[in-house]
Amino acid sequence: MFKLRLQDFLDSPAGLFQVHRLPLWLTLLFTSVFTVLSVAAPKKAADFTGRGLSAPLWSLDDRFIAYTTADQDELYVVELNEIKAKQSLYRVANLEGVGRRFVFSPGEERIVYRSIAAAIKGRPDRLVSCSFYQQDNTMLTGNSSPILGPYLIENKVMYRENLTAPLKTLDNQPWDKGVYLDNGELTVTNTDGKTVFKSGSGEEVRGFEISPDGETVAAVLQTGTKKTVRLIQISSGNVIDLGEGRWPSWSADGNRVVILRDKPDIEYAELIVHDLTVGQSRSVMGINQFWPDEPALNRDGTRVAFVHNGEIYITEVTGF
Repeated sequence: MFKLRLQDFLDSPAGLFQVHRLPLWLTLLFTSVFTVLSVAAPKKAADFTGRGLSAPLWSLDDRFIAYTTADQDELYVVELNEIKAKQSLYRVANLEGVGRRFVFSPGEERIVYRSIAAAIKGRPDRLVSCSFYQQDNTMLTGNSSPILGPYLIENKVMYRENLTAPLKTLDNQPWDKGVYLDNGELTVTNTDGKTVFKSGSGEEVRGFEISPDGETVAAVLQTGTKKTVRLIQISSGNVIDLGEGRWPSWSADGNRVVILRDKPDIEYAELIVHDLTVGQSRSVMGINQFWPDEPALNRDGTRVAFVHNGEIYITEVTGF
């Protein structure tokens, strides 16, 4: 609200006159605050369509954002452009079971997602690759059992049969590290096969996300009603506790992670970005008029896309 009142004040003739009459230091303060707020103001990337939008994901070159409808049965890719009218929108898939797991194929303008193989007994999910621009679906897996994924780790598309099974590449080669559930406990093993981390028996694992560089896992662990996010280094098991939060999402370079921190007393959720290279966290600026959900960082973590009221917005990550 402060931003709106200051904007209204500065836009009015009286406001402009009064600013010019203020002492120089106070004028600079007013204009500095206004400039920061203006730069950080979110911009809309995708409009509400019927049922709302969900699960934004940046392409590896930051040119595109993929997302689904709220029911997660339609998959779209929008090509970003500063001029909203010139943005190009592509519907990649319209089928049951797309879900919120999809990745951009490295080095190609293609996207990989799950599709139900209806003709196969048990109707398993299989991974499919498709161009943004035409329906040229290519089946990537031949599995007959359900799978989870896809995941993009170390520049390779991977999947797993369930959360207790190892990750493997499209040519069925197992990943040389491990992040999985063992009797309900989050277990992390390094390239030597050594277990470097196990969650506590009193902690419920509510989710985990492996960084795209394969170096760190962000885990959401719940004790009672409190959810906390921990970053676990896969090589050593070293832990960084980010405090209360949920919904971790990594930048493609693996240097930054964004989480949501709920503030139920004021009906608001705060976006927190942690930078591993400097070891600091920042609250993302310019979202005081939004209740963000489902955040996603771009390639280097300098921008975050999020869902608000069924539409997708982008805001800058500042303060580092």
